[in-house]
This record gives sequence, C-alpha cells and structure tokens, in this order.
Amino acid sequence: MNQVKLIILLFLFSYQILFAQFTDNFSDSNFTQNPAWNGDVNLFSVNSNKQLQSMGPPLTADIYLSTPNNLLENTEWNFFTQLNFKPSSTNNTKIYLASDQQNLLGPLNGYYLQIGDKGTRHSIELYRQTGLNSTKILSGVTGHVAFYPAIRIKVTLDFEGTWIISSDINGGKNYAEEASVTDFIHIDPKYFGVVCSFSSGNSQGFIFDNFEVKQANFLPIVPISYKDIIFSEILSHEHPSVDLPESKYFNYIIEAVLILIFKILYFQIIQNIQYSPNIYLNPILI
Repeated sequence: MNQVKLIILLFLFSYQILFAQFTDNFSDSNFTQNPAWNGDVNLFSVNSNKQLQSMGPPLTADIYLSTPNNLLENTEWNFFTQLNFKPSSTNNTKIYLASDQQNLLGPLNGYYLQIGDKGTRHSIELYRQTGLNSTKILSGVTGHVAFYPAIRIKVTLDFEGTWIISSDINGGKNYAEEASVTDFIHIDPKYFGVVCSFSSGNSQGFIFDNFEVKQANFLPIVPISYKDIIFSEILSHEHPSVDLPESKYFNYIIEAVLILIFKILYFQIIQNIQYSPNIYLNPILI
C-alpha cells in the first residue's frame, strides 16, 4: 500500500511541474532574474525588507513592470500590496493578472485588479481591458482599501470563467471571499505585471511582495455522452480505518477493468453494436 501511495504522490508532483507557474518574493534582492521583470526597471527597487517598491520621479506619471506568465484558466493569483497613501483615481495601482502585451501602458487585451478609484467604494475592482478600453466587471467589499492599505489578495479563475476575489485586509493569509462574477473572453495570456499611477508626492509609495501565480485545483466540466464510462472511485480512502492490503487495493482496479471489458464485449458481440466509449478518470480520494 505504501508503494501505491508513493506512486500517486510522484504522479501528482510531476503533474504540477508540467504547468508553468511564477513566484517572486524578492528574497534574492533583485527583480532582474528568476524571474526577470521588464519595463521601467530604473524606477523600481527592492527595499531593505526584501519587497518590490516604486522609486518614481517626483511628478505625475505612470510606471510599470511585467514578467512572462501564460496562465489564465484554472489559475490562482496571490500577492501582497501596500500603498503608503490614500488610493484615488490619480493615485492607484493596477495588477495585471493576464496581458497579451509586455507594455502595460499601451493597448492590450487582458484582466487587471485596480486599487484606487474615482468613486466612494474604495474597493478592489476587477477590469477587463480590450485595446485601450477597460470595463469594470466586479467590485469587492466597500472600504477595504480606503486608507493606506496593506492587504494580501487572492484571485481565482476556473474553467467556466468564474472569478473569485478574496483578501486578508491585515496582510496575512486568512482569506475571506469578497465577491465573484462570471466573465471570460479568451485572450492569449503572456504577461503578469503591475502599474503604478501617482502624483508627485506618492511616487515611492507602492510596495509589492510574495507574488505567486499557479495552477488551481478546479476540475473541468466534461460533457458526458450516452454509453460513456466514468470512474470516480479509483483511489481508496486517504486514511482508512483499517489499511487495505495492497493485493486488495489492486483487486478493486482489476474489477473495474474487467467490468469495462465485459461491457465492450456485451455490446459488440452479443448485441452486435459498435461500442467505443469515452473513458473519464476522476481520481478522487473517497
């Protein structure tokens, strides 16, 4: 049984490696490698707390950094951000979850979060951008980013286009869901990044840390057809009250395979019906 568990763990580990993901906590004191950020690299630095911080000029401007990332569907984004000012329509940050262009200040197709708006909600907001036009599709809890926010945010997107925004307004990892919406227009994601928009007094007031973009654990909805065969109980209980002998465990799998063979023979030989089912494996611990 231990051998079986080892095989399963190795499979799951290899599965995760197959997918691209991106993390950066700036513990190496740079943002030019592992991963490499591009854009206004002379206007950002890693501060003494090993966090990415804006170092913009004392004037009104927009600056950005981006790094390669091709994840969008079935994805989870996590990061920390701190703004040392009251966010507004002129002093705000955009975190691009996905963009098809490296330059985040020009026309692009993608999705971004914005902290800082021209209204009174003072919430985390999700936008869809097409070219130079942006459409707000979701707003989080009112007031969560009103004054000098230091917040950790998690965003997920499943296969069906459902976005969920969660946050910990104390900067920890005790996430609480804020809002959700279904919106998905297919784009070719290539970059993740940040934009800082500021007036002269806030040019160095943007801080970011602990970026993580990874595959989420959503299961795709597969259309099922007549005569399809679905195995949803391949794995035994993770912590059974009585451990199953290894031979017993494999007997369950052999039994399932024999049932499949019997069905195919029954339809094709006895019923004289061509039977070529799709087979779906849903390896859930039960």
